[in-house]
Amino acid sequence: MLKFVNSFLNRLTFFRLVHMKLLFGNHVVEFRPSVLDKKRHPHVSFPYRLALEEVSDQQWNLSLFVPNDENNYVWLQKIAFPRLLKWFAETDVQRNNIVSHRLVNMEDYSQFYCEIKNKWGQKIAATWTERTNPQKFVYEDCAIAAYLIAYWRQKGFLPQRFCDIGCGNGLLVHLLQKMKINGYGIDLRQRKIWKKFVGTDLREKTVNPEDLLSDSDFLIGNHTDELTPWIPIMAAS
Repeated sequence: MLKFVNSFLNRLTFFRLVHMKLLFGNHVVEFRPSVLDKKRHPHVSFPYRLALEEVSDQQWNLSLFVPNDENNYVWLQKIAFPRLLKWFAETDVQRNNIVSHRLVNMEDYSQFYCEIKNKWGQKIAATWTERTNPQKFVYEDCAIAAYLIAYWRQKGFLPQRFCDIGCGNGLLVHLLQKMKINGYGIDLRQRKIWKKFVGTDLREKTVNPEDLLSDSDFLIGNHTDELTPWIPIMAAS
């Protein structure tokens, strides 16, 4: 049995109503918890449902349901559900929305990300020596590496040698080389953590565009700061 927790009624255009139908399929979607590993459980540990009910051609009810014997649903009721309602109210389906990651195959991207994170990302995050937050910076670089590999694969192109200009902590270069992608990183200042990335080609030097073009065929500008506008110019030269 499920009990009613909350609902929302709002006037919408017909097009937005159609959008909600497509989003929720047959008006109901159920979320079930899944333990991804032995240590970390999902944020919501019980199943719950979101239901969409038509009131009229221009009105709908969005409802949240939890198990009848579950009382610990404050986060869903007070935080998650109101944010979802706010997102619905502000969504304009007639606008051309930009689709994230539209340049890559999402299955490839997800597969590469999981591989990189599980093989190297988690261990690096656990032993991170920089002052930056590893939960952000380590997994962010795991995602960037996965995106680049998925992009190269989709384009049928694998760089002979990439160059990460302004590579900073060097992690992106390290992860790409772990995935058998040849390349190197350069930065004006060497970081202490470079010593941990044994075998990774990280160079402390200034940028010389002529040198870059002579020994690399793909430029990465992840943290190039003031050099960012010059990346496409150097690549096109």
